[in-house]
Amino acid sequence: MMILNRVVGMAHSVLLLIFLLTYQSVFCEDCVTYDFENDFDNLFSSNSGLCTSQHSWDMKHYDTTGITSPSPNSTSFISPPVFNGCVSSFSFPIENNGIVEVNVYMDENSDQSDFIIVLIQSIDENGIESTITNEMYSPSQSTFVAGWITLRLQLLMLAPAQGLVRDMC
Repeated sequence: MMILNRVVGMAHSVLLLIFLLTYQSVFCEDCVTYDFENDFDNLFSSNSGLCTSQHSWDMKHYDTTGITSPSPNSTSFISPPVFNGCVSSFSFPIENNGIVEVNVYMDENSDQSDFIIVLIQSIDENGIESTITNEMYSPSQSTFVAGWITLRLQLLMLAPAQGLVRDMC
């Protein structure tokens, strides 16, 4: 299981919260957990793959924003720059039928052009990254609901691999 608390500030002063990113295999025997409370600068980067040369996301604390943390155990989140940004997670083991869940909060005043893309990629033994799945969430979609929503990305792949999560906006 991979757990990530995120707050994403979008253009037009819109607030998008990503509270929980979870990766789990069917029985979650090899769960991976991260809560942004430790070592963010060493585990997340905007200097690789699709994130190269894009603006990075920053770690912030709920108590400095007036935002109530969605979890009593969470005090930190990450936020992108005002305009386009990208961040990549550390690599972790993924396998067929694994699920990545991202709980997202987007304000009802979000602009139609605001969006977040969650991209799941595998990394082969030569370091080559391949996209397994992705999902975009935006107020311009007919499925948009203001407030909390869970994005569920199922991993369909031929063999277990190392993988990573990229968040782009």
